[in-house]
Amino acid sequence: MKRQAGFTLIGVIIAIAIVAILAGISYPIYLRYVNNSRRTSAITALQRAAAAEEKHYAAYNAYATSLTTLSYSTNTVAIPSSTQHWYDLSASKDTSGGSPYKLTAKPVGAQATDKCGTFILTGTGAKKVSNSTGMSATKCWSSG
Repeated sequence: MKRQAGFTLIGVIIAIAIVAILAGISYPIYLRYVNNSRRTSAITALQRAAAAEEKHYAAYNAYATSLTTLSYSTNTVAIPSSTQHWYDLSASKDTSGGSPYKLTAKPVGAQATDKCGTFILTGTGAKKVSNSTGMSATKCWSSG
């Protein structure tokens, strides 16, 4: 009698288990890299807005406290775009008194659970985070 070739049920179950284990290990690592790349968008947007603040100061001898003054369409801008909305960029007066303005990038949507929380860049160049969970400002700002 001739033996039939093919996969056994046990072999298929073992293969599925191996794939599931590999996916369970790699998916959190993938999400960490995705969050890091999205942070880069927030940091870049903050640095561009800070450059616009300095340009505004050079022209008018005053800092702007809203993004609309800096030629943005609204005072809250979707970062990096309206179709891929991971952060809300906004500008305000720094109420702590040490800086002429404060730029913030608040995570929204899929990025809302990011460990770094909200990125803050002040007129003195201070790079801060708020609502972070276990991440220092230095680590958050350098991950981008």
